[in-house]
Amino acid sequence: MRRKSLIMVAVVVGVVLVGGVAYASIPDAGGVIHGCYQKNSGQLRVLDPSTGSCSSSEVGLNWNQTGPTGSTGSHGPTGATGKDGKNGAAGATGPTGAKGPPGSAGTAHAWAKVFFNGGILDQVNVASVVHLGTGAYCVTLSGEAAGVRTAVVVTPEGGSGNRDVANAGGGLCNGSNGLGAISVGIWNTETNANEDASFTIVVP
Repeated sequence: MRRKSLIMVAVVVGVVLVGGVAYASIPDAGGVIHGCYQKNSGQLRVLDPSTGSCSSSEVGLNWNQTGPTGSTGSHGPTGATGKDGKNGAAGATGPTGAKGPPGSAGTAHAWAKVFFNGGILDQVNVASVVHLGTGAYCVTLSGEAAGVRTAVVVTPEGGSGNRDVANAGGGLCNGSNGLGAISVGIWNTETNANEDASFTIVVP
């Protein structure tokens, strides 16, 4: 009885060892599972190729646990256009641009920048400016401008109040209405009185 028990234990241990080998070899190192298909009965059994092979009445079959990577699918349709995003924050102010080239010479016959006391800061074809009294000036032209009779443009500058040009003709130049003499009167519209002021005179 004892001998029979020992034989049974040995058989069980052998089966466990064989089963362990089979489990470790299926699938094989490459992940492939091997099997045999019985052509007559249609039965399929899993095979460990390291311990056996299919019989003459069986057909060998192989498959993987993980299939091969499929081909890339076709592109899907274009999605609908999204909504416009919110306006971004205003950017920082850029640097000041480089100074441009000097402009071409103007076509005025004469012009001058005149101080409130009759002094000339800059001029073209202006011979002199006489300060006759408060807000009264006499501008004498020179060169080709002396014979020009066009509308004179006078622009008062600086000082207090709103200034206007009371007159721009020859009436204030000691009664002279001859060519080349232009009288300029500066008027303060707030005080309703003549007022000394720097000005720019242009004879187009």
